[in-house]
Amino acid sequence: MVHNVFISYATPDKITADAVCAKLEQRGARCWIAPRDVRPGYNWAGEIAKAIPESSVVVLVFSSHANKSEQISREINLAASSSLPIIPFRIENFLPSGPLRYFIGPSHWLDALTPELEKSLAELAETVGYFVSGKSNGPPAQEARQAQYRSAVVVA
Repeated sequence: MVHNVFISYATPDKITADAVCAKLEQRGARCWIAPRDVRPGYNWAGEIAKAIPESSVVVLVFSSHANKSEQISREINLAASSSLPIIPFRIENFLPSGPLRYFIGPSHWLDALTPELEKSLAELAETVGYFVSGKSNGPPAQEARQAQYRSAVVVA
C-alpha cells in the first residue's frame, strides 16, 4: 500500500481538498487524491476503484457539491463496501440526502464551518492519524473517556 488515506471531494471543493491533503501529509499520512495520483495512461475510474480498498480510511470533503455528485456516491459506496471508516469533513452547513444520507448520515462528522479552517484541519489530522495507526478503540480523547467510564463502572 503506497497510501493510507483516500480523499473524496467534488471538483468545486478542490482548494479545500488540497488543504486537507497538505495537512494530513504534513502530519505523516500518505494520501491518495485525484487527479494527482491518477497515473498517466490509466483508467480514471479503475485507479479510484483500486485506491479506495487499499486505504485505511476515507476522508469525504462534504458540501452541497459532494452531495449532488454521482462520482462521490460511487466512491463512498465502494468505501462502505470495503468496510472502511469514512470521516465526513463538512465544509458547508448542509445535510446529506440520497445515497450519502444512507452512507454518512449516522457517522460522527467533523465540522469545518467556521473561518478557522486550520483548527478543523488539525482535528481532522489527529483523527486520521488515529485510524492510520491501526488503533481500535477510538481517538485519544475518546480512549480517555472510555477508560474513565470503565473505572467508574468498576467502582460502582
